Formats: sequence, C-alpha cells, structure tokens
Amino acid sequence: MNKVTVKIYGKNYIITGERSEEEIFRIAEHVDSEMKEIARTSSYVPMADLGVLAALNISEELFARHEGEAMAKIELDESREERIKELQNMVDEYETNFFDLQMENIKLKNELDKLKGNI
Repeated sequence: MNKVTVKIYGKNYIITGERSEEEIFRIAEHVDSEMKEIARTSSYVPMADLGVLAALNISEELFARHEGEAMAKIELDESREERIKELQNMVDEYETNFFDLQMENIKLKNELDKLKGNI
C-alpha cells in the first residue's frame, strides 16, 4: 500500500492506494490538468464544481475507451468468424477433392487389375 502526497488544483491531498507512487502522481496530474483546463475555458466555477466536472470528463474518457475496446473486440470477433467460415469452406473443398481423388484411385486400380488379367 502506497501513501503519497499530491497537489491537485493548488491543494495537497494524501492518496493511499495499491498503485505505484508514479502512477498515483500521474493520475493526480491528470485530475489537476483536467480541473485547470475547465477553469481556463469557463467563467468562475467553484472548486467543488470543478472537481465534479473533472470527474465527469475523466469518466467520459474512460467510458469512451471501454466502448472503443468493446467495438474493437466485436470487430475482431466478426473477423475471426469470417476467417473460420473461409477455413471451413477450404476444408470442405479439400475433403471433396480428396474424395474425388480416392474415387479416381479406385477406378485406376480397377483398370490396372483388368489390364493385369489380360496379360
């Protein structure tokens, strides 16, 4: 368990967590950056509201990332399904060709047996 003091929007906070100190600092910097960006682009916003708005923006980023990952997984699954169908078609074609070759082989063996009988 790590315990780290971070500064977010000018105020110190003690954060305790399982992540490394570097990760905790990066997360705090992201929150600080988000709050500063909201403050920079908006007229006066109380600090508590800045925190809520930052949390909403960061949550939106997180949801968008998860939706993107979910869509990528769906596309990958669809791509796999298409590839499986292609491979199954190839297997079916090979089985048909193999069967045809077996039949041709039997036919040739029969002809060879007939020719041997005529000698």
